[in-house]
Amino acid sequence: NKNVFWCSLLIVLTSLAATAQPSKEKWVDSVFHTLNENDKIGQIFFARLSSHAPESFVRGIGKKVESGDLGGVIFTTGTPGRQARITNRLQADAKIPLLISQDASSGLGHLLDSALAFPIPIAQGAIANDSMIYSIARTIGKQMTAMGIHMSLSPNATPVHSETTAPDILYGDNPTSVTRRSLLHMKGLHDEGILSCAKYFPLKSIEVIDQKGKSHIKLYHDTIVSQPYLHLFRNGLNAVIPDATVLHLFFEPKKPDLRKKLADASFDQFESGDFLHQPLGYEGVVMMDLYSL
Repeated sequence: NKNVFWCSLLIVLTSLAATAQPSKEKWVDSVFHTLNENDKIGQIFFARLSSHAPESFVRGIGKKVESGDLGGVIFTTGTPGRQARITNRLQADAKIPLLISQDASSGLGHLLDSALAFPIPIAQGAIANDSMIYSIARTIGKQMTAMGIHMSLSPNATPVHSETTAPDILYGDNPTSVTRRSLLHMKGLHDEGILSCAKYFPLKSIEVIDQKGKSHIKLYHDTIVSQPYLHLFRNGLNAVIPDATVLHLFFEPKKPDLRKKLADASFDQFESGDFLHQPLGYEGVVMMDLYSL
């Protein structure tokens, strides 16, 4: 269905252990060991869902949840009451609790009627007092907790006006100020118990540097390897959605040349997609919007 968008997650299980309390670790391990192969695969897929969707569509999502084919839902537009009812219904049908997500970069009011809305990111980027961004994010986190939402698909942490992003959903075009505001937004969400998934990073600008094993794979991009972005990746970011709309057009022609230049271990790391975790010390999840590719 065109209304369904799937997110492929490359899950780093060690990140769960690094951030969870001992009791939560025990629960995660106990549940994980009860899953069969199909259940484990199902956990890496999300469905996009509007609470305005017809009942037949919601029932279809419910069947996928019941069968273990979905690990979460990303809500879009709708009404708070109906979304809360659908959330409760799907969670009741799920063998494993669903991860509920929504883009709340400007609060839920931009997606749900009668919910509180905040200024869009470009307007927040113009606020002189950065602490206001933290306060806004905490209030957004309270909104999300009340709605049973676990993760916000925010902040919009790229300063690059790529094909994927419109200027009004960005904090600005300066990497340092964008990163500072992104960290404040992320911390505000975290302090209310909400996970943060940053988007979109321009991966088509990444180069791989490794002269036959003399160095590890590194990322070369002004906005990603600069100190501000290292802070973002190393200070609690839970997930990231890369800007990968034309990624294959950039990387595929380079593969033969990379094979010649890279040590086997480095090439395998590059090809497996592990070019965010080891080079940047990132311990979160990489999500991919396959619907937009």
